[in-house]
Amino acid sequence: MTVTAQTPLNRIFADALVKKFVKLNIETAGQVLAHFPFRYQHKGELRAMATLEVGADVTVYGKVISALSRKARSGRAILNVQVTDGTSTIGLTFFGRHVRALSGHQRRLKEGATGFFSGKVSVYRNQLQLTYPSYVLDDDEQLAAFDQETPIPIYHTTAKLKNEQIIEAVKMILGTIDPASYPDLIPPGSHTPFVRFEAIKKLHLPATDSDVEAATEQMRYEEAMLTQTALLQMRAKSRAGKAPKCARHRGGLREKLEQSLPFTLTEGQRNALKQIDKDMGQGVAMSRLVQGDVGSGKTIVALLAMVTAVENSYQAALLAPTEILAEQHYASLRSTLGTLAEGELVGPAGGGVPVFLLTGNMKTARKREVLARLASSEPAIVVGTHALLSEGVQLPYLGLAVVDEQHRFGVEQRDKIRASALTSPHMLVTTATPIPRTLAMTVFGDLDVTTIKELPKGRKPVQTFVVPKQNSVWMERLWQRSREEINKGGRVFVVCPSIESDDEIASVTQTIADLGQNPSLKDIPAASLHGKMSGPKKDAVMESFTAGKVGLLVSTTVIEVGVDVPDATMMVILDADRFGLSQLHQLRGRVGRGNKAAVCMAVTGAQPQSLAGQRLEAFASTTDGFKLSEYDLSLRSSGNVLGAAQSGATSSLKFLDVIKDTDVIEEARSNAKVLIESDPTLAKYPNLAAAIKAQLENMAFLEKN
Repeated sequence: MTVTAQTPLNRIFADALVKKFVKLNIETAGQVLAHFPFRYQHKGELRAMATLEVGADVTVYGKVISALSRKARSGRAILNVQVTDGTSTIGLTFFGRHVRALSGHQRRLKEGATGFFSGKVSVYRNQLQLTYPSYVLDDDEQLAAFDQETPIPIYHTTAKLKNEQIIEAVKMILGTIDPASYPDLIPPGSHTPFVRFEAIKKLHLPATDSDVEAATEQMRYEEAMLTQTALLQMRAKSRAGKAPKCARHRGGLREKLEQSLPFTLTEGQRNALKQIDKDMGQGVAMSRLVQGDVGSGKTIVALLAMVTAVENSYQAALLAPTEILAEQHYASLRSTLGTLAEGELVGPAGGGVPVFLLTGNMKTARKREVLARLASSEPAIVVGTHALLSEGVQLPYLGLAVVDEQHRFGVEQRDKIRASALTSPHMLVTTATPIPRTLAMTVFGDLDVTTIKELPKGRKPVQTFVVPKQNSVWMERLWQRSREEINKGGRVFVVCPSIESDDEIASVTQTIADLGQNPSLKDIPAASLHGKMSGPKKDAVMESFTAGKVGLLVSTTVIEVGVDVPDATMMVILDADRFGLSQLHQLRGRVGRGNKAAVCMAVTGAQPQSLAGQRLEAFASTTDGFKLSEYDLSLRSSGNVLGAAQSGATSSLKFLDVIKDTDVIEEARSNAKVLIESDPTLAKYPNLAAAIKAQLENMAFLEKN
């Protein structure tokens, strides 16, 4: 039978094996070949075990140093095997009804035996172990074909799917599949020594290490070319069509707003506005990303750009990721505009800017009124959530769309916004999650990038400390310090990973109950805030907290972005190891926004030497979001960075590292630019065009978690 990439596995293998592959979201022959080895091993070469993570399904190679059987109190027999990689050890545990039942394992796993051991990592008495693992020893038939020079592919497995089963499945598919299923995608060059199918073959069944290196380099470059060509095509598409020309008017709304600001714009803000003004003054649609650290003043830059659109008789929309953030933006924009938000006359000579809010929870009558005014083409600013993307929302004269916090919205949503207007609106994306240059080039390659680096004058860095939650003295002092901050007129955030009571992690409900009994805080007015609360209730809580009627706010991460309480001087993050670095940095950015010194306490039960402990130490060591972003990305694979582990998608980056592979990305972008300029529709490269089309239909590879 001739096999293609689309051939279902149940036409190739027995049902029992097919079910094991399904656990890895692998259902076709092509998906098996897309499940590449994540490393390679040589017989006799020991590899580090110390970096294994609890709960992971792994395959390790090691040498047996001891194998002892004993009888448990329950009467069952237990065989404990110790395997070393030369520097550390891992335990293998086997159970049986009696000692004789384990004699076969004990006979094979004798001291000095080497081989591969597969299973789920757990911990017993502070040692990593694999419980009843599968294993293949060097003298077994499956490994007899491999000599010490031949790399042995190591795949991600499950508890029931063994590494050697994947190797055998790959061999069978490679021997029967039609190579035409894998046509070459990119123009031949120095990075493509093999036809594409041969490169895939060498990755699965290499003869030498140099095979692996050459094939990996080819696939890495192919991924870079695929993503960069797709992004440049989208960039060209977004700039096609007529866009509104929005120039500043002398004596107009923009100038009035700038003159009314109670602070001086930073140099970074002024430079960003120069670039935005230049873009919006042309007849080509702007597509620009403005990135800056927490508190760098991106919102005022966005507002000034929106006012420019309004004074040119166009509409402007600000799309926020959550309702609470949309409401905060709405209140903040109206406050900043002051009297300019009250007038009804707009345009170059107008006196005011109507600002509307549109969310899913608005009352029907008010929503109808807002929708009618927007549909009438009235120049205005509208702030909203995903509700702005729903059917029935008409923004016919949309001149500028601002997308806040890009990591919550993808390319598809940007296209929806553009589709709601009669012309191609300008697009401004803002993010407070700093992005290293090569990642920005890969994730936001359809956008021009502007970076605001400095913070407003007078802003003090937030002191950050890691607090071990098992240390009762530290915890007592933590709540005493919270009381001191409130007594001085400050506000204190306490953030929990969950809403409802949980035995393992801090929850909003349990924490607010506990703090109500705490000697230092029991008489302090406290409130809770989380996503299950209604919009009006959340508004009321935030108003009370901002006004000082509530000194302590126990919340989930709904306050992660955009929430602005100038008197908030302390952030307590409970079970901080449950959050990623970018989330921690965003949470820390909620304090120290006024002129008072602020502090952030990251409470954790993680051991200092653990990966989570190291991440928190990095968080405490710097308030530079760009440094934290690079550190965070160095801990994760590029595929996860681009969010393609969703829905079993196979389009994630498997070879390209967006931090380490700077040269590859830049070369690919340069070559992709030449390719698109000479052949915009890729008519000469139909296979590449088809691959890009397939990728764009599954937007996961361009979107972040």
